[in-house]
Amino acid sequence: MKTCLIVGSDINYINYAEVLIKSCKEQSPGIETIYRYINNTYKKSLEDYADEVIFDKCTLSEKRSIVGGGFDINHPRNKSKNIIDRMVSPKRLYCTHVKYANCKYALACGYDRVIVSDADTIIRGDLLTALDKERFNNCDIVMKPTVSRRTHEYNFDSVYEEGFFVVNNTVRSNYFIDVVMSQLQKQNDNKTIHLDSDTIIIGNMLNTNKDIRLTELPVCLKDEKLNDKSIVWSGRAGAKDNYKYKNVMSQYNDQEE
Repeated sequence: MKTCLIVGSDINYINYAEVLIKSCKEQSPGIETIYRYINNTYKKSLEDYADEVIFDKCTLSEKRSIVGGGFDINHPRNKSKNIIDRMVSPKRLYCTHVKYANCKYALACGYDRVIVSDADTIIRGDLLTALDKERFNNCDIVMKPTVSRRTHEYNFDSVYEEGFFVVNNTVRSNYFIDVVMSQLQKQNDNKTIHLDSDTIIIGNMLNTNKDIRLTELPVCLKDEKLNDKSIVWSGRAGAKDNYKYKNVMSQYNDQEE
């Protein structure tokens, strides 16, 4: 299956994105990489590493004016007692949710399988071989379920972690991405959008629409506890502050460019 990994970030996360792309190239050279560079005002880009770079001249405000949302009560942002710490800017919201536009773009490019990732992710093993299994190939979406203390408020059996997921290029998966994007746009227009809007939209879809063929992403393919045998490390929440994560980051950052 022709596979790509696509990721987007602004200047604040470009170093994470660089390590993600470098680690993907090193560990899984058969996967093509696409990087969306948001608000290109900084000289550094990743054209030397990614197979394709999309320059996205986002002009949204960076002023914190939107309550971030709090589905993930364990996120450091939601533990802060400072209201400013719990707020985000329109640009930050855009950076968080642009992954669905990324996915739609890659599907339209004709990839059979699209890996959608947050920037603060590190590939630690052969991801292509790990995904080359029948249960991952014969479905529409591969996502990791999770349950928090707030899940029951939405009558969900679980919600799904959208920081790293896999989409096979099917009619159902294209419909899934289109609906997520449409509902996010509607919330944006109504000024009701927040950081976890996509989590709730996806939770609604995957808990009610049984036509979408969902396969569970195993922990080893999105591991925030940074186990040595895991294939994908996630920097979700405070994981990127872990010394193991920082050590691997520094190894890639020390490579000659």
